[in-house]
Amino acid sequence: GAKLRRRGEICFSKAAWRLTEVDGQLGIADINISNFIFTRTSKSDDSVENLLEMGYVSMRNLLPNQRYENVLTPTELKRDMPVDRQRTVRIYSRERARVGGISVKDHFEINVAPLTICITALFYKKMMTFAFPEKDAETFDDDFETEKTKKKNKKSKNASFYVECPSVEKDDVEKMKERAERNKLFIYIKIPEVPIKVSYKGEKEKNQILDVADFQLQVPTIEYHNVTWTWLDLLLAVKSKTKDSLVTQAIKQKFLRSNKTSGKEEQAPP
Repeated sequence: GAKLRRRGEICFSKAAWRLTEVDGQLGIADINISNFIFTRTSKSDDSVENLLEMGYVSMRNLLPNQRYENVLTPTELKRDMPVDRQRTVRIYSRERARVGGISVKDHFEINVAPLTICITALFYKKMMTFAFPEKDAETFDDDFETEKTKKKNKKSKNASFYVECPSVEKDDVEKMKERAERNKLFIYIKIPEVPIKVSYKGEKEKNQILDVADFQLQVPTIEYHNVTWTWLDLLLAVKSKTKDSLVTQAIKQKFLRSNKTSGKEEQAPP
């Protein structure tokens, strides 16, 4: 087997991080992290293993006139477990040597403890703009769906491995290189099932199906195989699946609730 070549570690007991707008004036969020540890292990076959763990994570919304202030907190941590062994987030990645300039991740897994998330549409857009300033937060989801449709159509057209190579300009080549740098080939992605207590408020005043308060959402296990994505693509794919689960479970719960209500009315004495 491959031999250990190098091992690095970053750890700290507590950290507070304030996210601000580009001008540094308006605060977006305060993030508090405790018992952070990141290890990176390099082996002789050029493979790398990364492990990131956070004992406790909380996030506070600093935007004015927002319905929710506490955005993210662990719903429950095991009381009988020592504080230094509690984990809210664990992210593991095993990657091999690059292929054609693209990072290849054999295994990528995210484990999270049960969470309570209270978020507004405006806060989500602000955070996405902070994380991906080169993109337009208003069109994130539309761009992702368009790209997904293009890839599906391309797969159906090109049944064989060899396809005609289109002529490209020099600028296009540079763009392709840049995209290869951002892209990652994920052989296997897994996010195990987790319960999340969700509160969400959209931008419109009228009550939408996604506007929920203290909703008990059971996010199913999410898995992907052999996908070439950027970090933004992965985030939007997970968000899309989580949103589908929320809509399905919210409709089901409202339907069951309305059935119970109508049943009681029928049973009520005249």
